[in-house]
Amino acid sequence: MPDTNEPIDILYRFGFDPQTDDYKVVKLICRLKQPPYIHPDLAFVTILYVVKDWLPVEVYSMRKGSWEQVTQKVPSHVGRIYDDEEVCGDGHDGHVHWVCELAEMGDQHTILAFDLGLQTFSEISIPADQNDIVFRSFVLGVLGGKLCVMFKVANGDCEVWVLDEYGVAESWVKHHQFSQFRDIDQFGFTLHNEFICAAYNRLAFYDPIAEKVKSSNIRARLLGKGKIVQYMDSLVWIVPPRSEINCCSISSLQI
Repeated sequence: MPDTNEPIDILYRFGFDPQTDDYKVVKLICRLKQPPYIHPDLAFVTILYVVKDWLPVEVYSMRKGSWEQVTQKVPSHVGRIYDDEEVCGDGHDGHVHWVCELAEMGDQHTILAFDLGLQTFSEISIPADQNDIVFRSFVLGVLGGKLCVMFKVANGDCEVWVLDEYGVAESWVKHHQFSQFRDIDQFGFTLHNEFICAAYNRLAFYDPIAEKVKSSNIRARLLGKGKIVQYMDSLVWIVPPRSEINCCSISSLQI
């Protein structure tokens, strides 16, 4: 932890690095300040902070069992990182991602990516002409094994865009536009490509092919205290005993 009296924010992402057959945790820490500009939709907020500066990035390796600082820092023009995703579907392909707001610009967004193998940052532009989305309705997810974004646009529709070729901003393709879900909160997708959302404070699953909705008794408001994580019944501890760590492939374990 940094030795400071200033407010700070700490963000974590968990993912798998196929280059080293290792699971890693990425930790971002920033010092905060009050912004010179406040979006009109947040005028009612009495205390709001943006990034003053970014501290060194740390990565935890489950193979090594230790933290280490990496050379590259978070880009200085990143003024805020949103960590509102309710579904943990990121990090399976060697990259972890965050939705970011550009410093001093208020309503301009980008996707910040961290390569777990190279331990470097890159940026992915959001779909063209989508910077006028409703504030804080930008959600990252995975659909069909590819990075996707979900927007609540001005007319209330929920649009889903998929990055067809990773890292290529021109390859964004709009896959869905849910006009029937104008009063819902979008969360993400299941491994079976069901759309996860919340309606009337209940978690629901929508199959866009069958056009059917499955409701649940899970209260959506409880998600603010946790995350939706998909798992298999064969879930096991991902780190083998030290005596086996050199003769066992971590990625071969069922999780």
